[in-house]
Amino acid sequence: MNLPAAIKEIRQKKGMKQYEAADGIGITQTYMSQIESGQKVPSVEVLQKLAKFYKTPIAIMLWFSLDEKDIAKNKLNAYRELRPVVDSMINNFI
Repeated sequence: MNLPAAIKEIRQKKGMKQYEAADGIGITQTYMSQIESGQKVPSVEVLQKLAKFYKTPIAIMLWFSLDEKDIAKNKLNAYRELRPVVDSMINNFI
């Protein structure tokens, strides 16, 4: 699971700079950088603020943070088939 990469990806899809997102939720750009680089783990409160600011549910952030090593082996084929479809649907939502 790579939540830092998901947070960064969503911010970039929104066309925002790191400092804009940080200002928007009331944290420093340095802290935002540390979140996106995996140096700091955001609190639930920060995740909620990001979700509200990005107008993107936390569940979508978590979806984008998944990778194949998070999926049980017996479900990997289904995940591989569904991932592109779900990603496409979510990208239309974002």
